[in-house]
Amino acid sequence: MDDDTSAADVLHRIVQLIQEEDCPIQSLSLADSRLKSGTYILLNALGTNSSLTKIDISGNAMGDRGAKLLAKALQINNKLRSVIWDKNNTTAFGFLEIAHALARNYTLQEMPLPMSDISQAYRISPEKTEEAVQLIQQCLLRNNQTKYTLPVEITGLQEETSSILCQEMVNEMCLNIQERIESLSTYPEKEAEFDLAFAEEAVKDANFTISVLPVLYEAWHSPYKNSKLQHKLEGMADKISDACSQDIQAFSQLIMDAAENLCPKILQKNGVREKLVTSVSDVLLPQKNTELESSLDHAIKEILNKLK
Repeated sequence: MDDDTSAADVLHRIVQLIQEEDCPIQSLSLADSRLKSGTYILLNALGTNSSLTKIDISGNAMGDRGAKLLAKALQINNKLRSVIWDKNNTTAFGFLEIAHALARNYTLQEMPLPMSDISQAYRISPEKTEEAVQLIQQCLLRNNQTKYTLPVEITGLQEETSSILCQEMVNEMCLNIQERIESLSTYPEKEAEFDLAFAEEAVKDANFTISVLPVLYEAWHSPYKNSKLQHKLEGMADKISDACSQDIQAFSQLIMDAAENLCPKILQKNGVREKLVTSVSDVLLPQKNTELESSLDHAIKEILNKLK
């Protein structure tokens, strides 16, 4: 077994490990491993990975092809917080791919500038390299200034992007398998016939899956389901708001009663009672209208996001 085969086998095992639901690994470093195209095995699985928060793939010479795969992963992944990827022979084209991907990623917070690759890319294409670097820094700054909870519209965008990219990934894998099937079809040994038939069946299943994905996506985003659930949540929020208003009125009355017991003569003066009522209302009602309603709206969005 040659070194490339051994490295690929190890990478497949790593991918299998980090894709397990209870995987405890949060940080992974493959720095200076010189994996080249072998890095693609990990990058293909990175988009849907839910355990890793930090990854270091610097020093692997994965080129612009690797940058493109990393960009696809970043458009889907919302778990990663840190990515290190210098010394990968990335050109201005690769940096632009990453920059455009980060425009759709609201969760990555740390990506140290790959100065070695940037200096090389800048010599060949200074304007595009500078454009990409500025956009990357702007996106990271935005992510560090924004709370992790994503707006509903951004969550929907990531879901739609994930669906599209998953279809593209399956399509690409099908094409690769089909090419291998055609190259092996001339193989004389009968032992390969079963494997070829199995591969062809796998391609058919994958193509069928691609056709099913849009149908499932549309079913999940049906207006009936969303509007019905949101209507119930908003109805509950209105009941909570009404209950809070009743409590505030009762509390205001307690304040008035206490004031009358403590300072009966003062409250008998002309206009004093009305001023006190106005003062209490000016303090309590605005807080109820702003803070409570904001909290209830946030709670509804949180519930909808959690259900998704």
